[in-house]
Parts: sequence; structure tokens; C-alpha cells
Amino acid sequence: MAPMAVVVNPGLDRSAYRPLVRRSKPVLKQVKTWPAGANSALQNCFECTDWNMFREAATNGDSINLEEYTTSVTSYIGKCIDDVTVSKTITTRSNQKPWMTAEMHALLKSRLRAPSELRIRWP
Repeated sequence: MAPMAVVVNPGLDRSAYRPLVRRSKPVLKQVKTWPAGANSALQNCFECTDWNMFREAATNGDSINLEEYTTSVTSYIGKCIDDVTVSKTITTRSNQKPWMTAEMHALLKSRLRAPSELRIRWP
């Protein structure tokens, strides 16, 4: 029996065999976070708002321009949300799962650092 020869294809692109996480670059995303007290600050913002002002601005004679009214109210709500939230930039990678938050990552790290007698064993 003759030994099998290994055939190497010189035209084969080696970059195709690199993992996806190495082939693709990390993506920067802007996310909004709600700090402690943001809900009450937003509620205070809405309580002190004169909502009739938006209706009067969209009124022309006896008719209300519904599109203008809706646009102005939603723009104001968006502005209030921007005022109470914090915008930050995060880096996401191709192998990063969306449910793997910073809290989950910290829990996993703490579990791995625990002494062997305290570690959770999965059945």
C-alpha cells in the first residue's frame, strides 16, 4: 500500500481560515443609559410642562394640524429624555453575545476565581 500524499493548494486563501473575531473590526456604538433618578427627573420635566402650548402652536383657526402637533410633542419628549439620560460609547465585537452584559461578565469572573470547594458544579 502506497503512502497517501498530502496535496497543498497554493491558490487557497489562508485568510478565509482566520476566526471571524480576528477578521472583523470592533464596532463602536452610542447607547443611552438611565442613571439612578432619571425616571423621577423625567417625570418632573413632564409635570412642569405646559402641554396646551403645543396644541395652541399647531392650531390654525378652528383646525389642529395633527402632524405638526405630534411632531412637536414627540420632539419635546425626545429632548427631555436626552436631558436625563447619559450617552456613552461601547465597543462590540463579532463574537460578543447581546445578553453578555458587564454584570454577567463580572459574575462569571467571580465564579471562576472562587476556591474549588465553593464553585458551582453543573450536573
